[in-house]
Amino acid sequence: MLAMPTFASSTPRTSLIDEDVIVSSEKGLQRTELITLVFILSVLLLVFRSVVAPLIPLLTVGLSYLVSQSIVAFLVDTVNFPLSNFTQIFLVAVLFGIGTDYCILLLSRYKEELAHDGNTTEAILRTYRTAGKTVFYSALAGLVGFSTIGLATFKLYQSAVAVAIGIAILIIALFTVVPFFMALFGKK
Repeated sequence: MLAMPTFASSTPRTSLIDEDVIVSSEKGLQRTELITLVFILSVLLLVFRSVVAPLIPLLTVGLSYLVSQSIVAFLVDTVNFPLSNFTQIFLVAVLFGIGTDYCILLLSRYKEELAHDGNTTEAILRTYRTAGKTVFYSALAGLVGFSTIGLATFKLYQSAVAVAIGIAILIIALFTVVPFFMALFGKK
């Protein structure tokens, strides 16, 4: 019988492969971020036909991404939180995808409510009584779904739990940052 080759003695080869995977992942993340930003900005400009309105979702989701990434980094350092080369890519793709959708829903509803009577405060309150509930429950479903992935045994899947943290931060931002901008910009 032939013995299977062992790679324990080939540590330099393994480290080169690991390094290549990391470099490749970083390049992929940069491409993903750029493509996501360009695509989302294009969609927002087409939907809102405004220069100001697209900035609200980008600022909201961007802030959520940065805060959640910081929390995940803290958890990785302190409690051995699951992490993979794809964690950031998961965060970028999901947060910018759902965050932009939720912002479009809220801002579109706000625009309708504002056209109703022109009162900014009442329009914000009505927006969050109706569309806000929809956004909250939808985000909660995503939060539960990504949290449950943590029960998987495969480390790559477990690392997607970071998205649940991102969604939790996104919910907070959607209910604080977005209404702030609604009040600040009013009809603009």
